[in-house]
Order: sequence, then C-alpha cells, then structure tokens
Amino acid sequence: GSTTALTIADDGGVTASGTVTATSYIGSGANLTGISNERPAGSMLQMKIGMYDGAASIALPSSFAATGYSMTGWAYTNVNVTLTPVRQGSMFFINSTVNFATTNHGERISFKLVREVGGTTYTTTGMPSIDGNRRMCHASTLYFNSGSDEHLNEISMQTYDSPNTTSAVTYKLYVNQNHNSTTVFINRPDSFADASYIPKAISSVKVVEVAQ
Repeated sequence: GSTTALTIADDGGVTASGTVTATSYIGSGANLTGISNERPAGSMLQMKIGMYDGAASIALPSSFAATGYSMTGWAYTNVNVTLTPVRQGSMFFINSTVNFATTNHGERISFKLVREVGGTTYTTTGMPSIDGNRRMCHASTLYFNSGSDEHLNEISMQTYDSPNTTSAVTYKLYVNQNHNSTTVFINRPDSFADASYIPKAISSVKVVEVAQ
C-alpha cells in the first residue's frame, strides 16, 4: 500500500509527504484540505434573516379569486430573504412576521411565502395540500380596524421547505385580499401623516437550514 513520510523539525513542526488520516486536530484548520464538514441530522447549518423597513403601498391585481397554488391575484410585499444552501438535501424552517394595513376594512387578507430559484417561482414544501377551490396560504385574517386609517395589524406564519438545491434560494412574501381595487400597505397604515401618533413598523422573514 501507500506510505506517508513524516518529518519532525526542531521547532516541533510536522511535514507529511502523502495523506494523513486523523480523527481530530488541534489549532487552526484553515490550510487543511479534505476535511469533512458533515454534521449529524438535526444540526443547524445556517440562519439568515431578511428585514424590510420600507413603507410600501401595493395595488393588488383586479383579479383576486385565486384557487389552489395559483399566483393569480397575489402581489409581492417586498419582504424577502436570500441564502445559498450548505447542503442539497437539507430542510429549511421559515418564519415571517409582517405589519400591514389595507384600504378595505372588512375583507379576508391572506399571505404566503414562495420559493424563487433562478427566476422561477415554486410552491414551498410546507404549503397545505390543495383542497377543492380554496385558496392555499400560510396565514390569513380579517382586516378590521373600526374604520380608522391610522392602525396597523401584525400577522406571523411558519412553514418549512426542502429546496433540494445548492443554488441561491429567495423566499418572498406575497399578499392577497378578497376585494378588487384594493391597496395594501406594508409597515405603515393607510393614513401616513408625519405625526407622532402614526406608527411605522418593520417586517421580516427568517430561514434556518437544518441538516437531514
């Protein structure tokens, strides 16, 4: 078989000609090659948080009656995060919180996270299974603020995804409301006067990559 020659210098340094197999090492491994970075299943590989602190005003599409996983009637909120997976087969756990208002005070409003890779949009693994003509989403609520245009609502959602890629992945938050000619506001109320009683918030999406 192959052999490895070791030379020990006076200062204690070791030089090897060949391949050295070891179960551990002490000190910096910056110049080592062939080191496995495998971690056991359940280990966190990375975490990335995308924060959006803009004050967006979004006109929703006139056609809002989306069914299943359709993107019809959905609009992008500007809330997103991008990361490159450490491993191809890992699982992503995703959490998002959005502050919003709308010009319509009495209709259901829905949110969903979608995966985008190379400009193509995909449904996340954690989206509910299609159920008849119902609109699949990650969170939904009734926007009702007693007629005031100076209030903000907050909603949070959690899901998971298995992108099965090592290319950069972007998660984007979309919104849909059961009414045409509606404007949705992100991080700001409908009335956005420069006054101390008007709130201005921030929205986010967090992704944790976990080894499988």
